[in-house]
Amino acid sequence: MATAKRDLTDPKVQGRAHAETRLPRLLTVEEAAAVLRVTPEYVTRRLVFEKRLAYVKVGRQVLFEEKVLADFIAERTVTPSAYGAETTHANGHRSARPRRNGKRRN
Repeated sequence: MATAKRDLTDPKVQGRAHAETRLPRLLTVEEAAAVLRVTPEYVTRRLVFEKRLAYVKVGRQVLFEEKVLADFIAERTVTPSAYGAETTHANGHRSARPRRNGKRRN
């Protein structure tokens, strides 16, 4: 049995091919700053120049994938546990509850 060739001019085939190679949505510095609720200067000076956040550079323009920003937020999300217990961060590190009046509790 011979297999039929795919007609690449067929809109149905083009739509499926496009769906298979879907490109990520890219955000500008201003849009990324709005998502993170920081200033665009913070994004460029702290996150881009210090290479804390992956980015795409097209000419002079710096762009960020939505997934990179979502991962950045997820990595820094703190999930509190029961009151008085240690706090577990998304990266697995733990931090104790802050002391009151500088005194240790037993």
